[in-house]
Amino acid sequence: MNTQKEIKDQTRYDLGMAARYSLFRKKYVDENMYVASEILGITQPSISFIESGKRGIGAKATKVMVSKYKLNMNWLTTGQGTDRIEGPQKETPLGKTINDLRSKVLELQSEIIEMKKEIAIMSANSTHFIKRIEQFLKQQDQ
Repeated sequence: MNTQKEIKDQTRYDLGMAARYSLFRKKYVDENMYVASEILGITQPSISFIESGKRGIGAKATKVMVSKYKLNMNWLTTGQGTDRIEGPQKETPLGKTINDLRSKVLELQSEIIEMKKEIAIMSANSTHFIKRIEQFLKQQDQ
């Protein structure tokens, strides 16, 4: 039977994307996680979890990087292209919609993985609970 810690440790997010996020943050925002957390509006532990692959990258974690530092979401998600959108960019409605959708997809993927972890934990707990009930019933029969 898997323990809760083992179940949580089994799930890792896209480590390539986590590495690209870390690289971009260090290169353009700040090398110091605490300083970057203040700039990005997320907590330092959130940055640490994202960059280690323990948490997915949500919309909040990329919003400032996209708007202020010109993070190329295609590069972040696929590794293709350059890390930044170069030159003065006037965001088209379609481009904004695509970036918004990519952020939402990342957020939903994170939520799905969290839900899978919770389901695995509940399954392990229910199995343990059933065994305890069976033990109790056997003791009552004796």
